[in-house]
Amino acid sequence: MIQVLCGYAVSGLKTPALQFTGATVTIADAPYWVAPDSVGNLDIGIITKVSQSQFFTSGSGYLPISVVHVETGNDSTSTLESIFSVYKASDDRGDRIILHDSSTKKKEIIPNGPYFISFEGKIHRAFRLYSDSQEAFTESVYTGPTGFHTVLTANIPGQSLAIAVPSRLYYEWSSEKPLAGVRIGVKDIYDLSGIKTGLGNRAWYGLYPPANETATAIQRLIDAGAVVVGKQKTAQFANGEYSTADWVDYHSPFNPRGDGYQDPSFSSAGADVAIGSDTGGSTRGPARVQGLYGMRPSHGAVPLDYVMPLAPELDTAGIIARNPSLLRDVAAVLYQYSKDASKPHHYPQSLLIDSIPEGLDEVTTTVLERFIGGLKASLKIADGRSLNLTREWETTRPAGAPISLAGMLNTTYPTLIGQRQSKLVRDPFYADYARLHSGRLPFVNPVPLVRWGYGDSQPEVASSEALMNKTIFKDWFASHILKPDNKTCSSSILVYIIPPVAQYRNAYRTSPKPPFNFSSQYYSVFAETSDIVVPVGQTTYNSTVTKHSEELPIAVNLMIARGCDWLLLNLIADLAKTGVLKISAVGASSVDGGEILLRRYLYDSY
Repeated sequence: MIQVLCGYAVSGLKTPALQFTGATVTIADAPYWVAPDSVGNLDIGIITKVSQSQFFTSGSGYLPISVVHVETGNDSTSTLESIFSVYKASDDRGDRIILHDSSTKKKEIIPNGPYFISFEGKIHRAFRLYSDSQEAFTESVYTGPTGFHTVLTANIPGQSLAIAVPSRLYYEWSSEKPLAGVRIGVKDIYDLSGIKTGLGNRAWYGLYPPANETATAIQRLIDAGAVVVGKQKTAQFANGEYSTADWVDYHSPFNPRGDGYQDPSFSSAGADVAIGSDTGGSTRGPARVQGLYGMRPSHGAVPLDYVMPLAPELDTAGIIARNPSLLRDVAAVLYQYSKDASKPHHYPQSLLIDSIPEGLDEVTTTVLERFIGGLKASLKIADGRSLNLTREWETTRPAGAPISLAGMLNTTYPTLIGQRQSKLVRDPFYADYARLHSGRLPFVNPVPLVRWGYGDSQPEVASSEALMNKTIFKDWFASHILKPDNKTCSSSILVYIIPPVAQYRNAYRTSPKPPFNFSSQYYSVFAETSDIVVPVGQTTYNSTVTKHSEELPIAVNLMIARGCDWLLLNLIADLAKTGVLKISAVGASSVDGGEILLRRYLYDSY
């Protein structure tokens, strides 16, 4: 005879409580996760009646159901079939229903949608599981009914993290919850209570405990009904890094567009609807090369408490999205735009077009001309004015300012990020690590080290001089280029273009250097204005990876005067309504969609 003894019971110690952390099941080969928290109970008598169901007897221990709310007497077959047709168009896969009378007290109502019932009659939410095939996430997140965040305890085939997505049917839009059910990814420089913040550095992740607070920027979205599905990878300490060449601690996310091996561009890579950051371009860069909408707001649009700084004078919280209307909705909550944003508005009647780069291919030129033509028509502007910012500066610069704009600002960015982040992040990190590791230093990727090293090499007064030069430019820009206007908020809208270029992630580059430069992507950084990337089309390139013609997204940047962000968002949404702009497609092409190359399955072709 075999005897089983509990070691804790024998020794007289209290047995630790067993905690259920969820379960993974499949329905028709589709993976689902049964959330650990019960949201209600079903009468045990009903459970007994269905106890012989194939779902129970198969050994999963759970029965998939759908919750439907209908009024008493309105539960005919045709009514239910109509409801389920709507459910199936969303994401519901439940096979049985519970009928609730609409007169049930609000607090007792379980939202419509798919659920699982256990043997005990407990009702659990159903989450669809997806593989993070582009390796954009560093941690997948589950948020319980009380709002507490934990790391997801599930995995599925795919060589990547599993991301758990709740049904949209659980959420109902309201004025208090304008983002109800919107799923967001959060760049791993924002604190999220209960989850560790890693900053793209393995030593940092291991050194510090889970966050006790959630960053204000993220909490605003959660309070408005958004659902955090995971923390997304960041270049180390949010310093712009190239794939392969610079990412050491972690593997860079993949860019799904084209051949699948284009660089995702710097530190907010890999997103559908994501909250990133933009200090020098870390939101706009990924949006541009992945054919998405990416917004850098006016500086100071949202507090950045519980967010890792790069340079507070330049840091902003950015948004990446596929849908321009969703971009506007998220921005309205994140940046808390006033009610004036929804009132009738007048758009600027002046369009400034920054110098268009030379050597563009015919397809790119045609796409850009078509967009600018549509923009002019929407604004009811006959023509735009060409802008050469360098020449404009030379003729209108403040008295005593250097004649060379690039010369004045060439070192502003590397000086500020190098000196600020060294003091605010590196120094306390090194000290904490050394205390626990006998004076040792942690590993840090090459790019942050080079940038911190440059900051160390400059005198302390360098950051003050850099700020002075930035302020000179900001004031000049506001008085000569994008000026405040009482009627249209901004005197003009500025368009600039960074042409599409194939930039392969498998390229080996020279050693990193400080980011000396002044180009169009820094206009908004130093002027503190809003800057939004919009995808306008695509062009082809001959891939050295696939030896085949592939597509690259084409994007345009739109800028407006500081504080007029809402007007630019409204314009972009209006351009989408008239067909000048479109929702970015999912897949290998931002225009046509299509299956991502590495996700095509051999036997699908037979």
